[in-house]
Amino acid sequence: MINKRINLLFIFFCTASVILVGRLYHLQVVKHSEIQSLAVRKMAEEDVIMNPRGGIYDRDGREMALSIYVPSAYISIKKNIKKNAKNATKGCKNPKDILKALSRFSWINMKRINDAFNRDKGFIWIKRMLDPMQKHCLDALGIETIEYTMEPERFYPNLELAGQTLGFVGVDEKGLEGLEFYLDTFIKKFENDNISFVETPSRFVDSYSLDIEKEYNLVLTTDMVVQYLSESALKRGCQNVNADHGLLIIMDTHTGEILAMANWPGYNPNCFFKYPREFWRNRCITDTYEPGSIFKLIWLAALLEEGMAMHNDLVYCEQGSINIAGKIIRDHKEFGWLSLKQVIEKSSNIGAIKWAQKLGEDRFYEYIKRFGFGEKTGIEFPGEARGILRTKNNWSRLSLPSIAIGQEISVTPVQMITAFSALVNGGRLIKPVLLKEVRDAKNNIIQKAEYTDRGMVISPGTSDQIKNILRGAVKNGTGQKADVHGYWIGGKTGTAQLLDKKTGGYSHDDLLASFIGFFPDSNARWAMLVMVCRPKTGFWGGEVATPIFTETAEKVMRYMHIPPDNQENQNKKREKNNLPVTAKLLEKSST
Repeated sequence: MINKRINLLFIFFCTASVILVGRLYHLQVVKHSEIQSLAVRKMAEEDVIMNPRGGIYDRDGREMALSIYVPSAYISIKKNIKKNAKNATKGCKNPKDILKALSRFSWINMKRINDAFNRDKGFIWIKRMLDPMQKHCLDALGIETIEYTMEPERFYPNLELAGQTLGFVGVDEKGLEGLEFYLDTFIKKFENDNISFVETPSRFVDSYSLDIEKEYNLVLTTDMVVQYLSESALKRGCQNVNADHGLLIIMDTHTGEILAMANWPGYNPNCFFKYPREFWRNRCITDTYEPGSIFKLIWLAALLEEGMAMHNDLVYCEQGSINIAGKIIRDHKEFGWLSLKQVIEKSSNIGAIKWAQKLGEDRFYEYIKRFGFGEKTGIEFPGEARGILRTKNNWSRLSLPSIAIGQEISVTPVQMITAFSALVNGGRLIKPVLLKEVRDAKNNIIQKAEYTDRGMVISPGTSDQIKNILRGAVKNGTGQKADVHGYWIGGKTGTAQLLDKKTGGYSHDDLLASFIGFFPDSNARWAMLVMVCRPKTGFWGGEVATPIFTETAEKVMRYMHIPPDNQENQNKKREKNNLPVTAKLLEKSST
């Protein structure tokens, strides 16, 4: 009796084992391609539903980047194609005919599809992100086993405009450059780490997913009109002098908001792969340059703040050359006696060196650090460079003279305009801001810009003195081409020699021409930096960069409805009141 029960149990377990093995064989072998195809398709559909990508907008809500849904074509279940080839196609009798039909289109990667067929893969992409004409061509084939799924595709409606700022995404909607890359990191910061499991016959796939409501939209401080005006003027200016590349930044000196950040040459992020990689990066933030004469404003601020000089104090400029530690440093002109104000207006290198020597290494280094050089600004953008500032212990006898004229130090353009804004806004160092707001899918603000005031670096009185000196540099000095009639504009030109990679020294032909200035009045609401690298026609910042500044400033002020009113006359009266006593007496006696 016991043996009979054991035999029955043995038979039962054997039968169950056979059924189980048969079922596993059916799933793993017979139905393998079909189930795998369904699983892949389900995962693709879930990715579309569960990972929405928000848009990017300018400060006034204009669209800069958005996602649209487009069809992607695929073939699923290869065995089904083989079995039903005659019924699956019009005029295609077997898989080879299907492949032949697809091969007529040059935009289909037939090598990849053939390899997938040969590997007996159950799910094969024909083409992702089809345009309307491509879908029409596939539909015309009448191949029923070609199916479609809707996938999000990133679209940049303004083409090249602000391309380096926006960046781009890959085919899987993952940010690869610029703010698109930053948007990915931002989403990860706010997402719920809910784990969802998608079951397949052979494995479990875990994926982190977002709630469909959690679509994060970025609102930038950028003004698209100002961006367009900036890019247009920069492009014309760089092409006129046959430059290698150029950049332009406009910043609100009181809030740190970036109104425009232009790079030339530009690129279209809709088809980024057609452009060289060096076109992709935002040089305003990721690249460093020796700034040249625009850096003279740092020791100027230190001297005035420390009370070590007045604007009319004189220095002898050695008639154009000076020997320092065995090295001859020359001026662009032969100058004799110049006042502190004239040293800036005429951009005398020898005068700058002598004033910096009076300041001394300790104080000079302290003010360089105080203005934020050698550190990241913290702007919301990936890949920001720190710049190069050697510690004072590593300075040589030539370091102070070199840094005084903008050599032997490397800065990013965004560092430079941030420091300049502090020089003219009353003395406060403000963190630059590119991201104004983050909104969810229901347009609720979930994060606003953090306006970081890093404190006073100079006094308001020193700031006013600097603005008056910069005004003189535009009225009477090297920046005269930056003047706009009816407005109180100040600024400083710069011309820096670039390093020659072959010799290791400074090149006499490769130059960086620049101009940094403020407008539209003595309140210095906006600062603008223009840099033009390796111009072939013209060299000096006063003739290469200032016309770009002038064109942009004029058009921006017109766009912002700032008329050339009595502000200029009021400032002329202010300048007259600031004249030395002797000048006032002479003027009074002449009347």
